[in-house]
Amino acid sequence: MRHYPKAVAGRVDDIHALQLKKEIPFEIQLRQSGDGVEFVAYRDGKPVPNATFWSVASDLKGGKFTADAQGKATWKPSSPGHYAVYTGETLKKAGVHEGSKYVEIREFTTIAFTWPFESKGADAKAVALFQEALDARASWSKFPGFSADIKANADGRSWKGNVKITAKGNVELSEEDDVVTPWVREQLESMVMHRIAAPRKGEPVLRFADNASDHALGRLLTFEGGAMASSYRVKDRQIMVVNRAMGKLNMTITVLDNDLNAEKKFLPRSYTVQYWTAPAGELQRTESIQNRWTRVGEWDLPTLLTVQTSSGAGLGVKTMTLSEHLLMK
Repeated sequence: MRHYPKAVAGRVDDIHALQLKKEIPFEIQLRQSGDGVEFVAYRDGKPVPNATFWSVASDLKGGKFTADAQGKATWKPSSPGHYAVYTGETLKKAGVHEGSKYVEIREFTTIAFTWPFESKGADAKAVALFQEALDARASWSKFPGFSADIKANADGRSWKGNVKITAKGNVELSEEDDVVTPWVREQLESMVMHRIAAPRKGEPVLRFADNASDHALGRLLTFEGGAMASSYRVKDRQIMVVNRAMGKLNMTITVLDNDLNAEKKFLPRSYTVQYWTAPAGELQRTESIQNRWTRVGEWDLPTLLTVQTSSGAGLGVKTMTLSEHLLMK
């Protein structure tokens, strides 16, 4: 007996674009057809006419349907969920395998998929889980702005000065250079963006990506819409993983440790950022990031940021420290 298994997932257009594999003699192709699915079994690249298919759902219940003379068969799943469809042929070929004779070969080909291929609309439980994690993040509500002394070092080049972050989140540095301060400004602007409380623009459209509820980093949520294809893992009121597609690069942020502030809200302490080439998926570089904070009045302000970058070019370290924080009136 020979078995040729296959599974597909993704956007409808991506599934439709999948091509037959020349090295696989027996294979099923599928495509969405209206509110159902069209299946064709191929033997050596040619459709198998009148093929008999069997469907199996995750509860092991299933049924049988048959292709037409052109090899096409259409079937509609009874409900959303995970499915497998298979067909088989018996080849009248005799031979010897490990000393035993046989007179025929039974071959099966299977295709597994989740229906529908692309879910539409939000899952209320997924949205609630994500919103809970957003609400649990420490933020700068009614932020007055602050100033601080700052020292920074980027791969051996040092700089020091003063920084002022306004109530609106603008970053003002006392002086600039060509190497260190562009990185300092970029990091502070990102930090401010994540801390300043901003009104939400509508409810996010999120769904659970799978049924796995016991993953070490939490439930996987997919986000519909936006400039970047995003997905998240959420666990214990914390966003533990962020995945983003950015054209030729994909980025994964993985939280290692968070701090709790006086209001029992989470502040980032340590996390990694990994960059992968798209679509090959080769790891390009990894950033290991450390944050530290100090309480000034009602706000948690940064005292330390360290970014360690590992890549084929070697190891790089950038760091900045802030001290003598003064809140603006």
